[in-house]
Amino acid sequence: ALIKSTKNGRGVGPHLAALRRPVVLGVIEFALEAALAVGSQVLQRGGAGVDAAQRSVEAMENCFLFNAGKGSASIVDGRSARSGSVACVERVRNPVRAARSVLDKCPHALTDRRRATKTSAQRRPRPGGRRLQSARHRGAQGLIV
Repeated sequence: ALIKSTKNGRGVGPHLAALRRPVVLGVIEFALEAALAVGSQVLQRGGAGVDAAQRSVEAMENCFLFNAGKGSASIVDGRSARSGSVACVERVRNPVRAARSVLDKCPHALTDRRRATKTSAQRRPRPGGRRLQSARHRGAQGLIV
């Protein structure tokens, strides 16, 4: 099952019960299949797995159905055993691109919102001017090594 939630053993709340409707599940499955298809195309053209994963996650970040792209992202390149991550980013359309930038361009594995917006080429606000909210990242003083 895609969605399973319980609260005090009483099952899902009314807001989650609507997500179990067949038509809603069908739309969610379609969106997931579309995101996977984007990544599959990269692989079929001979692209790297990390590129395929990034493209699939970008597709989910750009889809209103998912909460992907809401403040933090990580990406790992299995061939090089390196990773890139961003945390608590705001006004970054695709956090996975910012994480990829950390992977490709930075000696460290994680950066917070202050550095990520400088590192990322995606410093545009989301459509509608909505500002993403995230928890304050404690202990981060710029770059985390």
